[in-house]
Amino acid sequence: MKLDTLSVAVKLAVTLIPLATLAAGTERRQLDAHEHGVTTLNMALDDDILALELEGPAMNFVGFEHLPRTPEQQQAIAETLDIINGGSQLFQPDPDADCTLIEASGRHFTDADDHDDHGDEHDDHDDGHDEHGEDHDEHEAESRHSEFVGQFRYRCDKPGKLLELRVTLFERFPLTTEVEASFIGPEGQTFEALTAADPVIRLRP
Repeated sequence: MKLDTLSVAVKLAVTLIPLATLAAGTERRQLDAHEHGVTTLNMALDDDILALELEGPAMNFVGFEHLPRTPEQQQAIAETLDIINGGSQLFQPDPDADCTLIEASGRHFTDADDHDDHGDEHDDHDDGHDEHGEDHDEHEAESRHSEFVGQFRYRCDKPGKLLELRVTLFERFPLTTEVEASFIGPEGQTFEALTAADPVIRLRP
């Protein structure tokens, strides 16, 4: 499902805590500055809407970052996207807040995307260098990084009772060892480094 534009208040929160947005095929992402095991979670509450964005290296989710080489690796990426698009297996908002997941969207990015725009030109230039090109492609495949990004929206019937949120993706993706969770709400900002042993972020200062 494609996420609608966030409200003005959430946009303001986005300027305070940088959230990566899911652009439609044109965005270029910086993938080489990340830490394996660490995933980021940015959240903002606007009235009754809780917006979340999850971002982490593909290693944290599927155990590799190179382009998929086998049907099993392709399936692992597809299954991860299914879980992210489902959303409900990753987070548990405070039950007293009566929150319902209304939208979820997941993407898998690779820095191979950065080469797409000039790929045709490169191919034309290298017509006489097929062997060298194959070696170069193999080297690039080894060095590429990739990541998963998910965006989610919940509608909370009782947002005043949204005191905490439990992150359950540790159970689905045990290679994620830490989640750096940030939250902006009507009462201020909070930040916590979550682990499988302590997966709950308190949303009230």
